[in-house]
Amino acid sequence: MRTRFFNLLSTLILVSGFIFTQTLFISEAAEGSSNNKYLEIFNAGDSEVDLSAYSLSSCSNGCDTDGEWDYPDNVTFEAGTILAAGDVYVVCHGSASDEIQAECDQTFTYLSNGDDLFALTAVGGGTAIDQIGAMGGDPGSGWEVCGVSNATKDHTLVRKSSVTEGNAGDWESSAGTDSDDCEWIVLDQNDWAYLGSHDMDVVLSNSISLGAATDSSLEVLYSTSEPIGGFQFDVSGVSITSASGGDAAAAGFLIQAAGNTVLGFSMTGGSIPAGSGLLVNLSIVVDGSEACLENVVVADAVGGALDFSVGGCVALPQDCDDVDADLICDDVDDCVGAYDECGVCNGGGIADGTCDCEGNVEDECGVCGGDGIADGTC
Repeated sequence: MRTRFFNLLSTLILVSGFIFTQTLFISEAAEGSSNNKYLEIFNAGDSEVDLSAYSLSSCSNGCDTDGEWDYPDNVTFEAGTILAAGDVYVVCHGSASDEIQAECDQTFTYLSNGDDLFALTAVGGGTAIDQIGAMGGDPGSGWEVCGVSNATKDHTLVRKSSVTEGNAGDWESSAGTDSDDCEWIVLDQNDWAYLGSHDMDVVLSNSISLGAATDSSLEVLYSTSEPIGGFQFDVSGVSITSASGGDAAAAGFLIQAAGNTVLGFSMTGGSIPAGSGLLVNLSIVVDGSEACLENVVVADAVGGALDFSVGGCVALPQDCDDVDADLICDDVDDCVGAYDECGVCNGGGIADGTCDCEGNVEDECGVCGGDGIADGTC
């Protein structure tokens, strides 16, 4: 398994989650000379995935019946086969070249000869999350990809970096008609230059949030898919004594701060380019237990309002006694310590031999606080 490297582009961020079609896809497939064959699976999500929930299902010489695999779950993965976010997992022929074997994570003998459909599926041979090849019978030597005849045979297919999810079985759209509208790059046979990692364009959302906080400083972070021409926001829980640095300063912005309000703009028409990072650093005096962004306004390069999501509040260090380190001063903390399972501060919880916080015990029928056997039965 190898880690990908991202290209930063100005596109909307995918909502991540445990959604099959938005997490894994086939990033590369090779049908080389002799036994030099492999499939590479890429984790496009932002968290690790246990591959044991997935499989590779296939059809020999195409699939005669739509939606039915000749060999459902033809390749499976052992429980605990973890694929990290941004990493790849390679299934190769056991007799592939040393170059391929060096990147291979699992071997399988019966990979495609060019006319065999392979799909990434959920275990159980379900619908395709991603696939190479079309339903509908034997294609001959192979399928056309990006306008290249029989490209699934005697070629290596690499997914374009702009692709961020599987084709869900829509091979026609994925294969396209030419190099512009297809999802692949068609390489010559035995070209494995990209094996072992995958490039996918990072997708950015419009968001602003608070970062690291100390008793005298607070970071403001951002991510944007388009240039920022100006911003204004309030921060509750602190008094702001100054604001400086970050990408706002690098863009030549005039940054002003007063009370709990920050204003940033350019006097020369400059802007913060699309991207992400530190917007500005705030010098602060802590007034409360947490800091929150409020009344956020962000403008584009011509003064139009941009739609930005706002991150949550962050805890602030407290200049007071805080024995239990819960960021609440002990003199106003309802519990200096921890609540037990009965809701008692620093309590001992359910006592040994009892079954609840009221001191009850289980009767012979296994009922907590019960009356025991009545009329000879539980």
